[in-house]
Amino acid sequence: MKYVKIGADALEGCPAEAKAFLQETGLPLSVITIFQADAEPARTSVTIGGRTVDGLVLGHSREEDPLFLDYADGAVWLLASWRPAAPIPVNAGVTAFVESLALVASAYPFYPADADLDDAGSAEDRLRESLETIDVVSTADPDGFWSAFLNDVGVGDYGDDGDDR
Repeated sequence: MKYVKIGADALEGCPAEAKAFLQETGLPLSVITIFQADAEPARTSVTIGGRTVDGLVLGHSREEDPLFLDYADGAVWLLASWRPAAPIPVNAGVTAFVESLALVASAYPFYPADADLDDAGSAEDRLRESLETIDVVSTADPDGFWSAFLNDVGVGDYGDDGDDR
């Protein structure tokens, strides 16, 4: 998996631990269909829970909604187009976000092409447990980034058909 490291200019104001991680490790360029890193991540300000916060758009979801690193608390949020007034927590921090993406990338395909719904459901359960081990925030919102992805895994959307990479 290829990673893109983030330059210091975009990380001005970023929490020190997240800044070091993004400069040293970076973000995966792409993970299946669920995440695409921005070639040049942009600093921006958004309103989260009634407060305006500075941060960085890390990339986009498969729905092309921004994934945002909050510089105030280091959390990663989905700025969902269907819930503009209430961003959705993705992970408690960028390290957990990247670890979760790496887990998903390394486990794909989650079941063979001839799998049935029981196989898909089992894969969903295994992934959910692994994601929650990395970060309990990941699946806290049933409409969230990881929960929606897991639902898709559970109905057979990420088998070994060669279309999702």
